[in-house]
Amino acid sequence: MIPAEALQEVKKELEIIFGKGLAGLIMINARKKANPPAVMKAEHFIGYVDEIGSDERIVGMIGAAGTKQKLANWKKLVD
Repeated sequence: MIPAEALQEVKKELEIIFGKGLAGLIMINARKKANPPAVMKAEHFIGYVDEIGSDERIVGMIGAAGTKQKLANWKKLVD
């Protein structure tokens, strides 16, 4: 899957967990930190996902183990 499509899958999962508004904020904050280019390659997507996973709200909601599993699953989307 290309990074743009994979990112939409990540967004859908975040919206299920947090709702649309908070999911958007999490993604915006992660995007600011990761600063990926407009056309992402796999390595940019992985950096972006790592920033999403470092958000305290995610760790607080699904725990450290759950976050680790989500990150692994999301990263596989671009393999």
